[in-house]
Amino acid sequence: MIVAWAAPALPQDAKVVFERPYDPDGPGAARNKVILEGGYVAGMVGGAYQDGFHARINGAAVDGQEGWALSGGLKAGYIFPTTFGEPWKWIAEFDGYYVGQFRGGLEDGGSYSHDTGALMLNLLALYNLEDWVAWPYLGAGVGAAIDGVSATGEGGESSGTVARFALQPVVGLWWQLSDQVFLRTEYKFLCVANQDIEEYREGPRGHHVFHMGLGWNF
Repeated sequence: MIVAWAAPALPQDAKVVFERPYDPDGPGAARNKVILEGGYVAGMVGGAYQDGFHARINGAAVDGQEGWALSGGLKAGYIFPTTFGEPWKWIAEFDGYYVGQFRGGLEDGGSYSHDTGALMLNLLALYNLEDWVAWPYLGAGVGAAIDGVSATGEGGESSGTVARFALQPVVGLWWQLSDQVFLRTEYKFLCVANQDIEEYREGPRGHHVFHMGLGWNF
């Protein structure tokens, strides 16, 4: 008598990014999680730090104070199937987030404040280190930063919004907690163009942004 046995076949549409044995009870279980290819969404929260600066904006001298503000946003992206560059994984994502209010002073003794919304498109490269709990990634983004500006001085109060070209380098860590749930921690520097800002000093204009959040693979 001949006995035949065959392992159950995976559905044809099943996609696994990292093809490694997964033993949920083994000693490396925390490191053997898999990421499904395709889309994902994530919610991020954290804070942003602004360096102090001195500038002349629309003829008015502004002293921006260094400090922290709350920040948060949403991501939506796509993990591409691995066709080249193993063990790198390539990711494209939309990155929208808000940076809370920073304050400063005007030369006439008045006050100045601004908050920022960023709409960025990131291209990321994630490195699959099989024996690590978290996978590092790096990349860069391009898009727009929209500042909401308010000033109060001798001439009264004024406010408005202005959109500027922006770039951001990105580095972070990706923890895959289950087949669909992941955790990310991330740093990026939102660097904003100074086309309407005169006599800017103290380095590039922008924010150091620190985010952490949970996401869901489709």
